Amino acid sequence: MQKILIVNSNIKQCTILRDAIHSAFKKWEIETAYCYSDGKLLVKESVQTKKLFTLFLLDKQLSKTQEDHSGYILAKYIRKNLEYFTTPMLFLQTH
Repeated sequence: MQKILIVNSNIKQCTILRDAIHSAFKKWEIETAYCYSDGKLLVKESVQTKKLFTLFLLDKQLSKTQEDHSGYILAKYIRKNLEYFTTPMLFLQTH
């Protein structure tokens, strides 16, 4: 079974993506976060519980402001965990 983490600051887009994946792959576990800090927390919890994600879908820009962390910064945090060194990541961007 696959376990996916979607991190996207646009709640509507996140929901559409989650629902599309779920309709095609009903047994996959899909978790969502809408900001850097929530995504980081889910990654940390997955490492601690050894219930690892098998794919990350990350919004390239998690906020319209420059002060917020980007998806790239979250990706760097994820890669620091040896468990996620080779886990696939896809970056999403919408306009």
